[in-house]
Amino acid sequence: MIYWGDETWEGPRCLADMFGESTWASYAQDYGMYVLEVQKMTEEEILSYNDDLKLAFGCVRYSHHKEELEWSLTEQEKVLVNASSLTKDVVAEVTGLKKITEKFQKLPNDGGEGTMLRGFQEMFAQERAEGRAEEQKNTERERLRAEKAEKELAALKTRYELG
Repeated sequence: MIYWGDETWEGPRCLADMFGESTWASYAQDYGMYVLEVQKMTEEEILSYNDDLKLAFGCVRYSHHKEELEWSLTEQEKVLVNASSLTKDVVAEVTGLKKITEKFQKLPNDGGEGTMLRGFQEMFAQERAEGRAEEQKNTERERLRAEKAEKELAALKTRYELG
């Protein structure tokens, strides 16, 4: 079973655990269950899979680390170019990067060449632009606050000197 979640898997690890104390438990064979926890995979483990799984696992693994995700996607450019639509959907759904799917639909169809990579590149560029715009707003707010504080201080000085 592939577990895509962020937290450690705490569910059953064998068939018997799934039945618990039920009377049905005595009728079931006790089969072990292999749980692949994507968030806990090492880079070596991720790279051992085929291209589509490598892409999906890598995106999920680094989904909370935008810089590492962007680097990983750039490194896997050939995989991105040829990724199946199912892989794109899995990546978008599991990572919460649904903007990617929207971008794929809006990009011109070029036979798949570079579409996914451009989608990611545009998404990261947009996020960087939004971050810069937010930073500029914060800087302007701080400047206005400083000016207001200076005026208030000057007014207090004038009042103190006159009084």
